[in-house]
Amino acid sequence: MFANNSLIKNILIIVLVLIVGGWALGIVGNLLWLAVRLLIPCAIIYGIVQWISDRSNASRRRKF
Repeated sequence: MFANNSLIKNILIIVLVLIVGGWALGIVGNLLWLAVRLLIPCAIIYGIVQWISDRSNASRRRKF
């Protein structure tokens, strides 16, 4: 009877670890997805700002 109770306890611990692990992986996955979704527009905006800045610097160099 004690071995059976221990087996049930071990199975419940494994199930709990799997549930908590899956939940944690889901949170990490969502955070990574959010970071990528935010990073792409930021990279595009940064590229546009750099392009404008480079054009502005190039036009200043031509004047002097």
